Amino acid sequence: MHRRSVPHRWLALATGLATVLALTGSAVPALAGNTRSVAVGSAGDGLLPSVTVSAGESIVFPLTIKNTGRQTLNNVMLSVGRDGLPLVVEKNPQTAVVPQPPIDLPSGVTISDNGTGGVGVCTGGARLTCTIGTLAARDDVEITVTISSTEAAAAEAIPTKAVVTVAEIGNDQGSNTDTFAAEGSLNLLPFSCDSISAYRTNGQPKLVSTCPVTHPDNLNGQSASVLLPLHLSAIGLNDAVAEDCPVQLATCYSNAAVVANIVGDATGDTIKWILDVRLPTGTNVNLYKVVVQHVNDEEVSNLIELSKKNGCKNDTQKNCGVAEIVVIDGVQILRVTIQTEGNGKVHW
Repeated sequence: MHRRSVPHRWLALATGLATVLALTGSAVPALAGNTRSVAVGSAGDGLLPSVTVSAGESIVFPLTIKNTGRQTLNNVMLSVGRDGLPLVVEKNPQTAVVPQPPIDLPSGVTISDNGTGGVGVCTGGARLTCTIGTLAARDDVEITVTISSTEAAAAEAIPTKAVVTVAEIGNDQGSNTDTFAAEGSLNLLPFSCDSISAYRTNGQPKLVSTCPVTHPDNLNGQSASVLLPLHLSAIGLNDAVAEDCPVQLATCYSNAAVVANIVGDATGDTIKWILDVRLPTGTNVNLYKVVVQHVNDEEVSNLIELSKKNGCKNDTQKNCGVAEIVVIDGVQILRVTIQTEGNGKVHW
């Protein structure tokens, strides 16, 4: 049974802050006298994702336009961008208003079809526009949408919208519906070297990391990475949470806890952590004496020894790991790689 996790923590690194994935919208029904019916959304069902990510991150999702009616549609156009009327419900089904085209995304945020093509001509940038052309009855087309932001993008909640127009007019005059819409949102957080919220799906790499210890903006001398299980997508990760060294550990190498929440994780999942701490010059570490403390959701503590015999033998083994010294750009780094169950918190 999946359950919402509470923070995983490490005193030198740990696991993350939850982001919430929600979907909004629904398919449009045929109206009386209406012979046109289109479903648009991330599964062709009128849904767009609503996600929280940090500036500098990208989100990727499929977008399907399906002709659910019985007649061939001509001059089909798709536009995806910012919802310029966030207080007006335009998602399908609706009959009170005609959905309006989206407007440009904010500065530092761009959108593209990710090179999927195959649906005519798509042009990205501040807004995505695709000429689909003719869409036969019961037929559909799918593209992969990528929304990217730079580290300098301003933090804000961005309402998003996909609008499809059909036929020649696209204004819903007469008995036919010519415009169809789905709505969602992108909650963009400010860029931080110490924390990141990410949404990784549709073939994206599942490794989510805070800034490396060699990054010029990394001021706390540590960083964390978490490898998401393939079936999970949303994570928040923070490597600078103030917390005292646990009494069970004689010495903590980091100066703060690492906290991560993974949306939808469960005890049966195996979570891989890669935790780095910058060491002062000349520091000697007995790698086989390094111990990790894992605390589950019920605050039950478990100590994971990183002795030679406790290295992970496969990708699903839990409560195992290894410590090593690596040198990057002349900086000596203590790196701990462990695997734990999919909930709780950790210290080392």
